[in-house]
Amino acid sequence: MDTFRKHQEDFYQQDIIMLANISDADQLLLNPLVESFRASEFVVSVAHSSYSLLKKFLQENGLQVIQSILTEQLSLQVVDGPPRTKLQLDCRRGSLFGEAPRNSNKEPVLYGLLSDPSLNVSSDLTGETPQASDDQAPTTEQVEDGDGEQTPVKKKKRRDGYGAGQSGSGASGKDGQKGDSNSPALDRIPLPKLRDTFIESRQALARETSALLRGYRQQNSQQKPTGTSVVLYTVCNVQAGESTLAIRRGGVTCATFTDDSGWLAAGFGSGRIRVWSLGPESLRRMLPASELAMLDKDDSRIKTKMLYDEN
Repeated sequence: MDTFRKHQEDFYQQDIIMLANISDADQLLLNPLVESFRASEFVVSVAHSSYSLLKKFLQENGLQVIQSILTEQLSLQVVDGPPRTKLQLDCRRGSLFGEAPRNSNKEPVLYGLLSDPSLNVSSDLTGETPQASDDQAPTTEQVEDGDGEQTPVKKKKRRDGYGAGQSGSGASGKDGQKGDSNSPALDRIPLPKLRDTFIESRQALARETSALLRGYRQQNSQQKPTGTSVVLYTVCNVQAGESTLAIRRGGVTCATFTDDSGWLAAGFGSGRIRVWSLGPESLRRMLPASELAMLDKDDSRIKTKMLYDEN
């Protein structure tokens, strides 16, 4: 341990300490680091010339133990090109699972949302068939065949708006499904079939909401536009300074906002809690205990005086 530990990188030191604390075989089986290595492969990319030299060196010196480790525990990927420098290796190397394999980015990532039945409802979903109206009444035309006889042929006359709307929406829906290769299959999530009454209620609610919003905008056209109603926050790059083990235990596990949405508190898998200010005023530190004891508790400005004056 003392001989080879100094040759390892800094991000492996916490893992080495964890392995050094193992004293029996039962602890080795229950160790989370060992379980991670058994469940996955440690990927190492080696140039073709370097791999040839390594293989020749192991065969000449009879290092059977290292050969078995390379075969069973590591996943060597031979790449074309000259050997890489240490800086190039550090740029691609990971901490726990080695380098990313070459085919890691070839897996398709499907994303998309299920269509809202209140916004787009087809006739086959509701089980209704459009009835022929006055504009869609069947008409009769006389068609002359090759022998000079006229044969009556019935044709169905349709409204231009209805026919164009139906054909256009159907064509656009098919083109959208064919063109968007990243969209998941519609039957990927098995959902129960919606009742017609539920779909009709959703449609009525959508029409009522749009009518109310349209009327509000017309009445308040001269005023300021409607403010923000939804704000999404992403917590990232906030675990600087923590150990590799703490980061591996998980990122943000829970978060909460104050009543006025001015502060955000987040808890991490390592047990640390951090608080951020979401407003224009930044967080201020509290005075030490010796100075807090000198303050008047009956003062109305006690909550302000107990903090450092950043100005």
